[in-house]
Amino acid sequence: MIAEGIIAAVRAESIVVAGERSLRLTACAGIALFGQDFEVGPSAANFLFVKPPAGRHGAAVADALRERRILVRRYDLDPIAGWLRITIGTRDQHDRLLEALKEM
Repeated sequence: MIAEGIIAAVRAESIVVAGERSLRLTACAGIALFGQDFEVGPSAANFLFVKPPAGRHGAAVADALRERRILVRRYDLDPIAGWLRITIGTRDQHDRLLEALKEM
């Protein structure tokens, strides 16, 4: 019974640590996108809500990312037309996203 409690506590701590790591990656991605003139909404989750810079339509950015096998959610209806929802899960995903956006 004690061992089961310890195992449950360790699993819960692992989930918290993984969640905190994901939030740090999301924050880093948000800062990097802001530096590329994206409008970045506030986030307390593992995703970012962003609007590409002037002259770059959200649908075009989403299509270009899809060609690079990076999927994002795009919005086409007002009031959030042109915005993207980008989920950041791992360091590799974070790095691939930022590299792809630099190339575009």
